[in-house]
Amino acid sequence: MRVAYDPSQHVDLTRELAHADVRHRCGRDLELETYSIEERRRLSYLFAEAWMHMIFRHGFFHADPHPSNIMVLEATEQIGLIDFGMVGKLTDEDMSRLTGLFIDAMNERIEALPKRLAALGVRYPREMEEEFVAELRDGLRFDRRWRQLPAQ
Repeated sequence: MRVAYDPSQHVDLTRELAHADVRHRCGRDLELETYSIEERRRLSYLFAEAWMHMIFRHGFFHADPHPSNIMVLEATEQIGLIDFGMVGKLTDEDMSRLTGLFIDAMNERIEALPKRLAALGVRYPREMEEEFVAELRDGLRFDRRWRQLPAQ
């Protein structure tokens, strides 16, 4: 992913996207029931890959990722992100903390995640930490089952 902004190209890019072969213009218009499990999985990977690329390659991220700001371009199996009016930038320290969070998540060290999130500034009542860890465990169990579903 290369990130560059040239105001003179804005109109051309918008016009190009408007005429592209777009299955549904915006994420909010997706009819997920028309997508197979494999197509949903592919979209999930595309979203995750885009954010990981922004964060770990460029040190910034789109900070307003609601469905109206995400376009699915069916013909190219790509997603398009629009409206970069709100972005976040990570410090080197934040990047290090986030890397630790992802390493713990990938290694399923669920108990470490609340502390990792707190180090990144995520705030929650301490008395809810047990419930939070339980919900993360439930999410992990769901993810394991979901990954094992056969493609439709």
